Amino acid sequence: MRPRSLIGPILLILIGAAFLVRNIWPEIPLLSLLSDYWPFLLIGWGLLRLMEVVFWALQSKPLPRAGISGAEWALAIVICIVGGGSEAVRDRWPRVQIGGRGVEVFGQPWDFEVNATHPLGDARRIVVENPRGNVRVTGGGDGEVRIGGRTTVRAFRKEDAVRAHRDSPLEVVADGDRLVIRNKQNRRKGPWRITSDLEINVPKQVSVEGRGEFGDFDIVNVSGDVDVQSDNAAVRMADIGGRVQVKLNRSDVVRAVNVGGGVKLDSRAGEDVELAGIRGPVVVSGSYSGSLLLRELAGSLVFDSPRTEFRAGAVPGEVRVNLSQLTGVNVIGPIKVKTRSRDVDLADFTEKLDLELERGRLDLRPGRTPLAKMDLAVKSADVQLMLPESAAFGLLLQVEKGSLVNEYGAALTQESRDDRQVLKGPPGRDPTIRLRADRGTVTVAKAGAVVAEAPLAPHPPIPPKPPQVEQY
Repeated sequence: MRPRSLIGPILLILIGAAFLVRNIWPEIPLLSLLSDYWPFLLIGWGLLRLMEVVFWALQSKPLPRAGISGAEWALAIVICIVGGGSEAVRDRWPRVQIGGRGVEVFGQPWDFEVNATHPLGDARRIVVENPRGNVRVTGGGDGEVRIGGRTTVRAFRKEDAVRAHRDSPLEVVADGDRLVIRNKQNRRKGPWRITSDLEINVPKQVSVEGRGEFGDFDIVNVSGDVDVQSDNAAVRMADIGGRVQVKLNRSDVVRAVNVGGGVKLDSRAGEDVELAGIRGPVVVSGSYSGSLLLRELAGSLVFDSPRTEFRAGAVPGEVRVNLSQLTGVNVIGPIKVKTRSRDVDLADFTEKLDLELERGRLDLRPGRTPLAKMDLAVKSADVQLMLPESAAFGLLLQVEKGSLVNEYGAALTQESRDDRQVLKGPPGRDPTIRLRADRGTVTVAKAGAVVAEAPLAPHPPIPPKPPQVEQY
């Protein structure tokens, strides 16, 4: 029987790995790497094939008549054509780039200055439509809207760039209570790519809307509302007087600091999020693979993702969320936490806590009196509950298949019922802290006390060595 080759599965793994790296790291220059290192693919392929043949020979297995099959020869030819072609393209047009903002058009960049002024009139809302490019809006001007910046056109010839710039003008149109700044980059199709980076100075009292496809938004010192929608954008805002709404498909950073109204964020990709100094309610929904920092939130907080739900009445302190942890310090209830697999650490929280955790670790340090009411449900997790000595509470903890460690003292009573471990007390008090755990170790201790680790099982004694008999 002819042995099977591993080359096909290895090639599939390499191709899949390349796509995975491209998704995780969009800025990787794939075309440049391919044009430089594609011969190593053929070298590696040949070495693997040689090692297979040698291995088959050592195992006395039948060897293939040819070194590689006809299909493999065809694939090798395709690799040579694609690799050599990419090298030729790179040498002919050295400014070709593949990055997180899409594919840059062959050619070279030509820059054109942007300079426009328009009276605000009756407008109370500035709408910026800029498909590609960065936009920075700064409030604090007089009754005029001033637009500056640069438009970049990638083209083969300067004449083509000039014509593309002329046919894709920047328009400023008054529409009732709106002033629309529209960049017609997609007005005419052609072998060029137009990007505009805009600096816009507006009166402070206006509201701002931003619409884009690729490009960042920076909005500062505006007393009205802010609404940003984009396919791919980093969004940074500071000193906003009204409400903020952001809807993104992809982003590296979302940051909003010192916002007078509420914040609503909806995204379907990974990014780092920082929301601080928000005086209205905060709603964060979508999927996130980065880290979230939520601090100094005077209003309610709702965080809703496919893996985790977190709600709180206010966050004078901070809440941090990443792929493996959820931590909160100085959080005002009522608090609701529901997560699948994550370590949860909450300290100095008040009022009421409802928590559901499937897997992970749970550390609770209420800290303040009167203690928050707690209703905890854990499937498989180690739990540590630190309670102030002077706090008044009633406790009822049940562990189905696990262990209970009472470091609090004699005020709590521990019982065993079949496989179930129960810890309750003090006597005469209704339970204000309830926990149900399927598996894991639950430890209750006084705040500030050092929690002793569970002792290790003793090792079996080492049997004595048999007497040695000297040999002559």
